[in-house]
Amino acid sequence: MVAASCGESLAYIWLRKSEINYDQLLLLKGTALHEALSLIKAHKYDWFAEYERRLFSRREFEKSDVQMERQDG
Repeated sequence: MVAASCGESLAYIWLRKSEINYDQLLLLKGTALHEALSLIKAHKYDWFAEYERRLFSRREFEKSDVQMERQDG
């Protein structure tokens, strides 16, 4: 319950300021992330799309990093 409230609060702060911190958003997990994304998706879909783009890029980077480690090891 507390985590959900934290995610919701962060999203409302970002929406009110019209400024989002993607680094902080990418650190959220579980219900905090779910609540934040629900509000962001409903009010600023372009922010949600950018979050997804960054998440995909991060996963691709991590995936390539693991592949390079396997080749080196």
